Amino acid sequence: MAPSADTGFRYDINALRALAVLLVLLFHFRVPGFSGGFIGVDVFFVISGYLMAAVIVTRLQAQTFGLGRFYLARAKRIVPAMAALICTLLVIGWWSLPQSDYRELASNSVYALSFIANIRFQRDAGYFAPASHDNWLLHTWSLAVEAQFYLLLPLLILLVWRFRPGQRPLLLVIATALLISLARSAWLAYNSPDSAFFLLQSRAWQLLSGAAVFLCSQYRFVSIAQRYPRRVSALGLVLILGTAVTVDAATVWPGLFAIAPVVGTALILMIARQSAWMQLAPLHYLGLSSYSIYLWHWPVFVALAFIGMANNVFAIIVGMAVAIGLGLFSWRLIENPTRSSTRPGLVLALIMLGTLTPAILIYQQQGIPGRLAPDVEIAAAEAQNYDSRRGQCLARNGFDFPWCQYGGDDIRAIVIGDSHAGAIFTAVARAAQLATSATDVANPNAGVRASGYNSCATLQDGNSVNNTDGCRAFNQFLRDQMQTLPASIPVIIVNRSSVYPLGSAVAENSDFRRPLVYYQRPQSRPSAQLTEQYSQDLIATACHFAEQRPVYLLRPIPEMQVDVPRTMARRQLLNRPSEVSISRADYQERHAAVWRAQDVAVQQCGVQVLDPTPALCDSERCYGSENGRPLYYDEDHLSEFGNKKLVPVFMGILGDGYGDGGNTF
Repeated sequence: MAPSADTGFRYDINALRALAVLLVLLFHFRVPGFSGGFIGVDVFFVISGYLMAAVIVTRLQAQTFGLGRFYLARAKRIVPAMAALICTLLVIGWWSLPQSDYRELASNSVYALSFIANIRFQRDAGYFAPASHDNWLLHTWSLAVEAQFYLLLPLLILLVWRFRPGQRPLLLVIATALLISLARSAWLAYNSPDSAFFLLQSRAWQLLSGAAVFLCSQYRFVSIAQRYPRRVSALGLVLILGTAVTVDAATVWPGLFAIAPVVGTALILMIARQSAWMQLAPLHYLGLSSYSIYLWHWPVFVALAFIGMANNVFAIIVGMAVAIGLGLFSWRLIENPTRSSTRPGLVLALIMLGTLTPAILIYQQQGIPGRLAPDVEIAAAEAQNYDSRRGQCLARNGFDFPWCQYGGDDIRAIVIGDSHAGAIFTAVARAAQLATSATDVANPNAGVRASGYNSCATLQDGNSVNNTDGCRAFNQFLRDQMQTLPASIPVIIVNRSSVYPLGSAVAENSDFRRPLVYYQRPQSRPSAQLTEQYSQDLIATACHFAEQRPVYLLRPIPEMQVDVPRTMARRQLLNRPSEVSISRADYQERHAAVWRAQDVAVQQCGVQVLDPTPALCDSERCYGSENGRPLYYDEDHLSEFGNKKLVPVFMGILGDGYGDGGNTF
């Protein structure tokens, strides 16, 4: 993904590029055995750091380095092919993407060409989450990281060079920055995984590792290692390939585990062995076109997912071939010609203007409604129909916890839990206002207090796999806040309960069958012991709150197997049956343990249970849609339309006589 150094052609670097892009392709197209193929990006980062340091330092020593010329060369390398991809997607999207998706594509196009896509995507669903895999430009996050590095590295080197010219002082500064970034990466990988994955601060050490390899070339240990080129190169390949086949999407990344492929790449660069296999024609052309292949491969996969062919073996083979073909085409007809342009500044300005202008217009026009059939747009729009205060009242990480008020000052209930609680805050508030008093008069001044923390089960003892400290602190915060409210106000506890001991039920999800809660130590797969521990913890927690105030536990919300709005919109676009549902038997099987635990809590300490299934299911199936409109804004969170079906469930417990009615157990 980075240009070649000014020195003679390096077949080892080109082969590493070919290997890196192949690993990424194999991973993204879900070829078995390459669960860690995403480490190809880490390999690219090391190569980029090496080449950029080589270009800058070599030219500084020759007194020919120009900062503007350096930036222009990088832009010539990256922008034209990316702009061509974006324009192609915008044209295709006009005929195939619903309004919300088209607006999102336009927005992401601007972020991609502004080289801040990594910052944008860090705030959304994680890289491995199914929702992110509908993002046509998800892969441009790595290009943003590189561009930010290209912007800062020459400034750092020029600053050091001004006061202490020479490679040794520069190596000391680079090594210090590398270690700081590595430490930051290791910390973020456990405390803020999305930040660790996407942001430069936790990726810089990989790029700086490449720079350090170049600066180490004068040291004796390098010449000693070069006496054993085959062994050292073989070790480097083993570290890269071994990592690619052993880690997976559940691995904490890019913390300390990422050291292996980085070291492997560094060893091969350091030895600079030009082996015969590195010069084979297929590898040679894959390496030369690796940037363009990387650009095109991801949209090809997203297209397969769009038409429901992402798991079809024949489609995967064809898709990979198409991605490589498009990459070769882009390299030959776009990359190479624009690199030799005689007026690169003007050409780049026109390319940027011609790409950003339609993208901004599409975004400003809200995805340009009216392009597709109304039923497609209605289904797709539900993906954005969530609580407007979600960002304020549902914490994602950190220790700044919300304590929100919905409705009026007459607080009728407290609603706490994880993101499933956040999805029904407005429904409970609406129920509180509609619930009648003894005089049969609605209470427009009624309100609720609400607080949620994403992926944090409401437990006394359980540890969150993704954020133990933050989740524990949040649950203590809830206990403290409830002490400030009258004991007569009931608390409604809502969790995506079964996902914690069982993991996700969706095979494409990185948390598929991966428990999100642990006690002694994290577990990679569900177990009867973990489910029992979780059940006892759920019971104990409910009974603890029941000592202080009335407690209501909501039965688990049915989880669909697909993103409901996207799936329905695509099916309608392709003239396929669009309604989404799961069988009642599947629902009962998945949530049996939670139902049993809730029933025990009823018997032990008098909590009550609210059952949403009469509103969402019949005797045979649980439904994700109603009359062509989704009830969910993704695969398992009720939308603002869907959650209103639960208003009657809550109304009976929110009048003056708490607990006197409603769908309770």
